[in-house]
Amino acid sequence: MNRTDIINAVCDHIDAKTYLEIGVRNFSDNLAKIRCDFKWGVDPATVHQNVTKCTSREYWDNNPYEWDVIFVDGSHTYEDSIDDIVEACKRAKFVVVHDCLPTCIEETGPSKPSDGSAWCGDVWKSWTQACQGRNEMVCVNTDHGVGVINTAGMMTGERPSIDIDFTHWFPQRSVLSRMCSPPVFKTWLERQ
Repeated sequence: MNRTDIINAVCDHIDAKTYLEIGVRNFSDNLAKIRCDFKWGVDPATVHQNVTKCTSREYWDNNPYEWDVIFVDGSHTYEDSIDDIVEACKRAKFVVVHDCLPTCIEETGPSKPSDGSAWCGDVWKSWTQACQGRNEMVCVNTDHGVGVINTAGMMTGERPSIDIDFTHWFPQRSVLSRMCSPPVFKTWLERQ
């Protein structure tokens, strides 16, 4: 099970009609494979007829649209990824977030490695902050961590701020990130 499988499971479960992808990179990698009537992407570097070429912040500031499912895989800085999660939760029934579970500290650097190795940046920290005090989210332990949020049950208001570094987070990641296996995710989704 990978991010595309998880997104399609969510789309199928809620009979999603609209899907937005933040951070497309290559249209055929994920966006083209999503089973949804209307799908759109946002990426500052991707040129495609179904992709708005801008940053996610520019998109959020200029587009009030609501979506059934939003997939967040844009900038991996803490500031941008927490902003994308918060904005997506305001506009979608379900939010899916990629790169929530780095496997080593090398995957958490401030910029994408030039050698093509895995990179999660600070998404793990944004996801962990989003999880604090919430029960309507899980993170599937596959494909660098795929977080899923059912926004229908979300409480509004400020999320508690966290101050944790990777070496303290890593041993507690299963609890702090609400980590689960693909079969547990499927059971969780059926209850949503």
